[in-house]
Amino acid sequence: MDLERLYAHLPIFLQNAAVSAQGLNINRWRYGGEFERLLAECIKRQSFDSKALRVYQGSRLREVLKSAAHTPFWKERFAEYRVDPGGGDPFNEVQKLPVLTKAEVKSGVDRISNRSLPRRELVSRHTSGTTGSGLVFTGTRVSEQETWAVWWRYRLLHGIARDSWCGYFGGRSVVPANQTKTPFWRTNYAGRQIMFSAYHLNEKNAPYYLKCLRESKVSWLHGYPSVLSLLASYVVDFSLEPVRSVRMVTTGAESLSGSQRSQIERAFGARITEHYGQAETVANISECENGSLHVDEDFSLVEFEEMNKAPGRYRIIGTNWVNHAFPLFRYDTGDLATMGSGVSCSCGQNGSIVSQIDSSIED
Repeated sequence: MDLERLYAHLPIFLQNAAVSAQGLNINRWRYGGEFERLLAECIKRQSFDSKALRVYQGSRLREVLKSAAHTPFWKERFAEYRVDPGGGDPFNEVQKLPVLTKAEVKSGVDRISNRSLPRRELVSRHTSGTTGSGLVFTGTRVSEQETWAVWWRYRLLHGIARDSWCGYFGGRSVVPANQTKTPFWRTNYAGRQIMFSAYHLNEKNAPYYLKCLRESKVSWLHGYPSVLSLLASYVVDFSLEPVRSVRMVTTGAESLSGSQRSQIERAFGARITEHYGQAETVANISECENGSLHVDEDFSLVEFEEMNKAPGRYRIIGTNWVNHAFPLFRYDTGDLATMGSGVSCSCGQNGSIVSQIDSSIED
């Protein structure tokens, strides 16, 4: 019997224990070791001026160019396009490379992977996608921690404390599909999460979800906009009792439309903020306290390439420097952005501002 089938046959209290045990392992990997230092440095970089930021970006690019030269894929591509990993201007060297497609990455996973790194520092990562289309690759522990440092910088900016309990509405299959009675959630005590099943959320079950949220008094909800807006629609359409303890809603993994934002805000009476990122760590965009979407320029090198057939729409193309186990240069995320007006934000952050993101939608 595989682990998933074994989990499905456990009583609920043991499923909670299993979820919490996994949460403890995840916490150790994400937040152990160097995480606190990385978070402090990440917060400090928010005060960088454009010159300091450029110096920092150049340093990170040099490191990853030299590291990538040890992989078969990039060794060949660097030679083909005359890229010098030790060149004086790393930005110029990166621009010599063509845009990297998802198809190229998927077919070249083994050749892109850096096998020279210690295996104890590596973990399997994967992207979302339709059945069979996801990408599975390796990530370093430090890349995981740097990613979560940037994500927690964004959360802390919005007043979400590290020890806050979260009502989580993502795609995890924590409740067996054949379960027909409440509870349609499991508790990750180590991660301070109540993990709600997106697959059991419907008109009949929505009151149970809301009752749990009211009784737990969580102040923060996080998840897919599609799931959160579905729950919000039941609150609004059927005049269900709202959850008055919720103060903040954060979203990720999907685009947040204007109608979804309005629906969620109307149902919960809470602030909602948007975040964009992906497992490949080639781009990160975070909403500030003023509602502007800022490119996190200290996390990766992000380019916006205008589409010929859709003026004003730009492909999001990124270069990661945090994950030396799977370096990607000028990778086409498949996601689109509409750029901001060019006027700087009063929050004081440097970097490009995006007005809208159209990211991939999971199943």
